[in-house]
Amino acid sequence: MGERKFLFNYRFEGADYGLDVAASDPDEARRKISAIGLARYEGEIFATIRVPARALMILRILNWLPRP
Repeated sequence: MGERKFLFNYRFEGADYGLDVAASDPDEARRKISAIGLARYEGEIFATIRVPARALMILRILNWLPRP
């Protein structure tokens, strides 16, 4: 059926926040939220770039080809 988005809300220092989790069902989404406590800091995100699906397919093909 694919992944759907599930909304979770939490309160932190007097303010309300929400986040969405991509999962196949609510139980998987809850398990993913439980795993967040094991996350490690990787750095700050300064920008995001949306890559069209076609470009991803081309990258996969290029990665599949042998390197010279």
